[in-house]
Amino acid sequence: MVRLNRHQQGLSLLELLVTLTIAVALLLGVLPSFNQWIDDRRLHSAAGSLLDALRLVRSEAINSGYSAGLIIADDGPVAVEWVTAQSSECTAELRCLRWRSAADIAVARRDLAVDQLHYQATGRPLEDGAEPVCFTLQKVGSDLIAYTVRLRPTGVPVLVVPAVQQTPCA
Repeated sequence: MVRLNRHQQGLSLLELLVTLTIAVALLLGVLPSFNQWIDDRRLHSAAGSLLDALRLVRSEAINSGYSAGLIIADDGPVAVEWVTAQSSECTAELRCLRWRSAADIAVARRDLAVDQLHYQATGRPLEDGAEPVCFTLQKVGSDLIAYTVRLRPTGVPVLVVPAVQQTPCA
C-alpha cells in the first residue's frame, strides 16, 4: 500500500479555485450559443406548427369537398383551433382554422394585404397572385435566423431551412 504524506492528500484551496474559475469561464463562453440554439429550436417548432396547420387545412378541404381556410392570428392565445362559420373571421362558405405563434415570433406573408389562406376542395390554394404563397417566420427584433414555409403550386406546404434557403419571401 502506498502511503501519502501530509502534503499530498486532496486538493488545495488554490487548485480548487483555479478549477472553478476555468469551469465558469467555459460555461459563460458557451451560454450565448446555447441561447441562440434555443431561439432556433423555438423558430423551427413554430415553422413546423404552421406547416402542420397548412397540411390540416388542405386535407380538410380535400376530404370534405369544400373550401377551407387558414387564419394567421395576431393576437389571442397561442393555439390552433377551428373557427365557427358565424365568426367575423370566417365566412359561411369556409371552415377556417385559426393559428397563432408565440408573441416573440413574427410571421410575415409575402402579400401582406391578405390575412387568410383559402384552399379549394382540390387541395390547391385559392390565390389570385402569380407568385406562390410564402410565409417567413423570424424572432422579433432579430434578423439572424428565419424559416420559410412555401406552398407549391399543388398546394403542398414545404419548410425551407435557413441553411438551404436561397431567397426569403419578399
